[in-house]
Amino acid sequence: MPLLKGKKAAYHPFYLLTANDLSTRVEKEPSQIILLDGIYSSYWLADLVHLSVLVDVSSEVRYKRHNLREDTDDTEWHLRWDPVEDYYFSVLRSPDTFDLVVGNE
Repeated sequence: MPLLKGKKAAYHPFYLLTANDLSTRVEKEPSQIILLDGIYSSYWLADLVHLSVLVDVSSEVRYKRHNLREDTDDTEWHLRWDPVEDYYFSVLRSPDTFDLVVGNE
């Protein structure tokens, strides 16, 4: 992992709707502290993560924040995403496996 070696790193963000779109490339400079945001980053990069934090909110709050952020009431998105998230937290990584769980209502 380049960032851990003090080198610049680059990646292509994953978007659910355009899963294989490689047109967007993000470059990051090394730092003493690296924050990863995203539900799957703590799972796939678990061997590199020193502290995993789950920000736990109700589904109603998640829906509201998503809809405000995306400026839409995207029911189809929630119908696709919710089962994936349920699977993640019930099969891949339960909330009790995080180092810290904080509420944010």
